[in-house]
Parts: sequence; C-alpha cells; structure tokens
Amino acid sequence: PKELINSVEQKPLKGNTFVELGLDTWVIEVLRSVFLSQPTAVQKSCIPKILDQKSVVAASPTGTGKTIAFAAPI
Repeated sequence: PKELINSVEQKPLKGNTFVELGLDTWVIEVLRSVFLSQPTAVQKSCIPKILDQKSVVAASPTGTGKTIAFAAPI
C-alpha cells in the first residue's frame, strides 16, 4: 500500500526540538533530565505520526533513538 512508502526521503524533516514535535511538557522535561535535547532523524519522522495516531514502522541503526521515538508519544 502507498501508506507504507517511506516519505522521509521525499521531504525534509520538521521539528528541530521535542517541543516542535508536539510532546507533552513532562516528557520533554524527562528527556532533558537524561541530556536529550534535540530529536534524531528517526524521532522527527516517527513522533508526529504516532501523535496523530498513525501506524508507524521504522528501521534505523542501533543508537539512533528508535525506542524514544516510539515511547515518548505514548
């Protein structure tokens, strides 16, 4: 299906901060407490979609922030 096509390669990622990605303030404070202040590419791609209740499948190398990309919006 067309929904499965990776659109990240087609357009620039938006959201240079976790605030811009739309995360709750308490989540942002927790991320800052563990020295995470800027979202990675996989987080920029996934977090807005998850917040919009879209299904997301992502592949990214180890250490790029996939766990936070999926857990932070919950």
